[in-house]
Amino acid sequence: MKILHLPTSTGGNSWGLSQAERRLGHTSQVLIADSNPYKYKADIEIPFPTQLVGRNEPLSKSEIQYKLHKIRTFMKIRSRYDVFHFNFGRTLFDFPSLGIEHLELPFYSNKSKIVVTYNGCDARQKDWTINHRSISPCHHDNCYGGWCNDVSRDIQKRKRIAKFAKYAKHFFALNPDLLHFLPEEKSSFMPYTIHNQGLIDNNKNNPVDKDKITIVHAPTEPVAKGTPYLLKAIESLKEKHNNSFDFILIQNMPHEEAMRMYQKADLIIDQLLAGWYGAFAIEAMSMGKAVASFIREEDLVYIPDKMADDLKNSMINVSIDNIESNIEYFIEDPDSLKSYMKNGHKYANNWHDPIKIAREALTYYQT
Repeated sequence: MKILHLPTSTGGNSWGLSQAERRLGHTSQVLIADSNPYKYKADIEIPFPTQLVGRNEPLSKSEIQYKLHKIRTFMKIRSRYDVFHFNFGRTLFDFPSLGIEHLELPFYSNKSKIVVTYNGCDARQKDWTINHRSISPCHHDNCYGGWCNDVSRDIQKRKRIAKFAKYAKHFFALNPDLLHFLPEEKSSFMPYTIHNQGLIDNNKNNPVDKDKITIVHAPTEPVAKGTPYLLKAIESLKEKHNNSFDFILIQNMPHEEAMRMYQKADLIIDQLLAGWYGAFAIEAMSMGKAVASFIREEDLVYIPDKMADDLKNSMINVSIDNIESNIEYFIEDPDSLKSYMKNGHKYANNWHDPIKIAREALTYYQT
């Protein structure tokens, strides 16, 4: 089977899934047409205009080149693959600011199947979330610069999902809460596959042998990840335990460089608002790091019961209300991190095994 994942690099998920599909004997490739700020790998990359600007070409010319490159690429690929697996709810020709959604979907080969993965705010809607959840990124008006404050954004997201529903065989949600917004009859939860899972070494770092623990946080969007709450807690803890921990904030760093920084951590703080964890957490647990994130209990009905049970012993469930006290507990008793390191590593290798996830994806591709 020939599979193409496209068109964004979000979280490196498509590369991890593609590599696993290859190991299962399929021809699977990744096409990236976004800015790819964290330098995730791809088989095909369409240079984004900002990259072309770096070649001292006028922006208008760069934009024209970019669009022409996408048209040429589409004409080459439209009948070449059995499955087109879109990610982040995006397609190659997608102009939401103009009210043009997923323009090319009707023009892929009738013999091909279309599947789409939603990652987060591509599906999550502010109106529903604020009315049904007490904690979320949507409760913060400056999340992503206030992009979602206009009610028309929710309307637009519903329109985009409806357009995909006409053509997609199946929808995958990487966050359980997204299933509130996707077509119930053909949507399911899918665990993350990180882009280099098989290459991550388990770092058997024992915090008991250190003078102080190291805490790491690496937000892609600080407001959405709850970073201000964490920074406030860290400042308070410095006044009480300044010599007992180090804190590293990682931002705007290429992914491979950030991975080297993660190795220094004993405790990783992922996200405090979304109610689930991201690729960062999986990378950390795969390294044998203890991870803390906010897990929303009411959304666990969308994941396997055994996965929910295993998660309770594998990840430290924190909230914006108790993040300081939780961190303080582990500063004072770093040996308590050991069980989360061990269980988290096992959890990541089991529930985020790329081969298992690829096999599940293939069942939807093939039926």
